[in-house]
Amino acid sequence: MPHPLILLVEDNSGDVGLWCEALEVAGISRDAIVVAEHGEAALGALTAHASCGTLPRLIISDSRLPGMDGVTLNEHLRSQSLISQVPFVIVSGAVPSVDQQHGVGWFEKPHDFDSLCILARKLCATFVTPSQFPSGPRPPLSAP
Repeated sequence: MPHPLILLVEDNSGDVGLWCEALEVAGISRDAIVVAEHGEAALGALTAHASCGTLPRLIISDSRLPGMDGVTLNEHLRSQSLISQVPFVIVSGAVPSVDQQHGVGWFEKPHDFDSLCILARKLCATFVTPSQFPSGPRPPLSAP
């Protein structure tokens, strides 16, 4: 089982394609991204990877998912000692007030591809080290 760098939890196939392209621009190869369409699938993927000792470096989740939403998924993961160490961010069209964020890193979903690429680069620069990039060093961050 290849070592995933990013677990992307997203139910919209168009958004999955855009995220994968943006992450590739940020230096993450497609085979280092695991995609789950909902919270339950994310739990299954994480359990499978954890049993092989290959947890992702970052989980990016949509907030609104069928079944288990992003906040509930995060709360469930925080209760599991091994998986609780994996950084978890929610990217959503509507960012709640700080007191409603449940300790999760929230980012507003960009409305254009260039902005999504900038967000992907910032997330990768924060959570994935250059030696973990399958395709070489990270590209430099652009100014927002």
